[in-house]
Amino acid sequence: MADPCTPDALHAITFYEARRLLPVLHDAGTVVLLGASTHHALQTRHYLRGRFERVALERTYARVASVAYALTFALGAIVYASYRYHLRGLYLDRYAPFHFGLFDVKEVFAALTLVVALALGARSFTFEPRVLAALLALAAPGCATTTATTAPVEDSRSFVLRLEPGADVKSSLEAFARDHHLRAASVVSAVGSLTDVGLRFADKPDTTRFSGHFEVVSLSGYLAEGELHLHLAVSDGEGRTIGGHVMAGNRVYTTLVLAIDEHLRYRYRREHDAKTNRDELVIGPR
Repeated sequence: MADPCTPDALHAITFYEARRLLPVLHDAGTVVLLGASTHHALQTRHYLRGRFERVALERTYARVASVAYALTFALGAIVYASYRYHLRGLYLDRYAPFHFGLFDVKEVFAALTLVVALALGARSFTFEPRVLAALLALAAPGCATTTATTAPVEDSRSFVLRLEPGADVKSSLEAFARDHHLRAASVVSAVGSLTDVGLRFADKPDTTRFSGHFEVVSLSGYLAEGELHLHLAVSDGEGRTIGGHVMAGNRVYTTLVLAIDEHLRYRYRREHDAKTNRDELVIGPR
């Protein structure tokens, strides 16, 4: 029996023999496009928080979305010939002209968006997150106790953080690690002064406190979201130096500027160590 839907010679349709396969390929490309676009949007939302640790993955999503958009657009253009005869010509033009008009609006929008999709895909090869980081730093509102800038790279990101007078060092760094979702960061350097000092000395259970004016000689250690271990050394007006484990109550006198690096391939956590009978640092991959 002849196919009643087959057009005669006057209505020959390009790629008519593939009329069933082409929509399947078009739908498959649409699924890939939606998946890549959704994952890209979920990843790039972290840019607004200053997190740039997955730039390579985001670039891949952008390129896949761009290629998938171009392919689905091309397949849609091929399918359009069959659609124009069977669906629009035999049904929509006669019985649903309003819906036909909506489809045309969608097609115009898709054609315009194709240019944007291809441009964004090409831009993913040259996108430099440092530029966006600088813009976000300029646009971010001031903070009462801290200011920071970030210089992201593929395997690490760096922060320069300033604590203002009166800020508590421990709680400020804990908040900074939490706000920036740090998972494996280290304090590289610190310079500034304190007016109150709270230290726990080696193998002592209690905090020893000092008041006066102190220069920060050294501040080192690691921090992550929910995890902080820092050692501090300060000197007084006579040059006497003391040091120990950072506790609460270390307050900034004039300023404290810190350089912090985060290792984006690792994460810090604590686990019980039977040898020391303490919770010790464990370094693992993300």
